[in-house]
Amino acid sequence: YRRGEHFQLGPLTLTNPIYGDIDLGFAQGGSARKIAGIVGYDVLARSVVELEVGTPRIALHDPATYTLSGGEWQDLTLHANHACFRARYEGEHEGLFRLDTGATGTVTFHAPTVRRFELLKDREVLANQSSGVGGSASAPEGVLKWFELAGHRFEAPRVEFSQATSGAFTDVYTDGNIGQQFLKPFKIVLDYRHDRIAFVAL
Repeated sequence: YRRGEHFQLGPLTLTNPIYGDIDLGFAQGGSARKIAGIVGYDVLARSVVELEVGTPRIALHDPATYTLSGGEWQDLTLHANHACFRARYEGEHEGLFRLDTGATGTVTFHAPTVRRFELLKDREVLANQSSGVGGSASAPEGVLKWFELAGHRFEAPRVEFSQATSGAFTDVYTDGNIGQQFLKPFKIVLDYRHDRIAFVAL
């Protein structure tokens, strides 16, 4: 950890912030732009955040004066300082999923969920690897019958089924991580102060 002097994101400025020092080589990919860091809960919790993955666009607002335009609020659950919300999927299952704006895919089901609901049983899959801060692990890729988020149903999406034995994808509290491909149809509004999130159709 390192102490900084200030950090500014749009209208928000933090004084004497503490930075976590991690290797972001896994996230660089083929981008010509160097990734300096990851902005997470400690910054975003101080404002209402509007995020459009497909545009891309992010806007910060004062929680005391913000009014939601379109869409409906739903409960936001914090788990290890990650934004989690409920979604439904094949088999009439429903569970908590983590918002993972750094993931480029649809959804990665956590290993305990894959085992509990036997999500790989009789399913054709392709070998695949998932990677993140905690390292990489096998995550076979296959077609799910459907996935529903905030009333929007994705038919026959390709998803990942983690086989991790350690790290974030072994979490038993949440069913999986939702990535950019499932977020593109929405403007996501995060209001950590009031424990709520909205998915506004674009």
